[in-house]
Amino acid sequence: MFLATFKGGHDRNFSYLIADGKEAAVIDPFSDISIYIKTAQQKGVKIKYILNTHLHFDHVEGNFELQGATHAQLLDDSKLKDNQELPLGSLKIRCIKTPGHSKHDVCFLFDKYVFTGDCLFVGKIGGTASKAESVVQFASLRRLMQLPDDTEVLPGHDFGAEQTSTIGKEKIANPFLLCKDFESFQNLKEHWLDYKKKHGIK
Repeated sequence: MFLATFKGGHDRNFSYLIADGKEAAVIDPFSDISIYIKTAQQKGVKIKYILNTHLHFDHVEGNFELQGATHAQLLDDSKLKDNQELPLGSLKIRCIKTPGHSKHDVCFLFDKYVFTGDCLFVGKIGGTASKAESVVQFASLRRLMQLPDDTEVLPGHDFGAEQTSTIGKEKIANPFLLCKDFESFQNLKEHWLDYKKKHGIK
């Protein structure tokens, strides 16, 4: 099993290449696809899938060029079922639908890693445009918290104090996940700037 992390894009984005055996997948590709081609060649793997955690432009900009270069299968929310498993080498990628930040959000569980896109950051969460979206997001985050505590969280942006975390750490350190009910969750979202200032969060 192999994992490579790339940082770039428009706003401290993360993109990933995961592999097992001779097969690889790229998650949320940047426009510069050479980094994936080079890494795949160095590791002797073929890119089988291109996966999108959601369809915002900064997470999909390399899709079609990378697909054209590799003939990989391009998959996002519209082409995936909840809990669908994609074979990759001797392992599988599990698709966990987690709408909220957008209605197309999907997290990908691979081995002990969960790629959370803009659903969950280190110590923070993705934004929403309405209370209705927040309701859905609250349920999606609760679902992610059912994963084992040692599951490593690999987000879509470098917005936290660290680049990665674990489900266990987020349960005890992420203020949004400490909210016991939706009302306190929504209140924190609405007063997040004040909360950050009070607690010295960047």
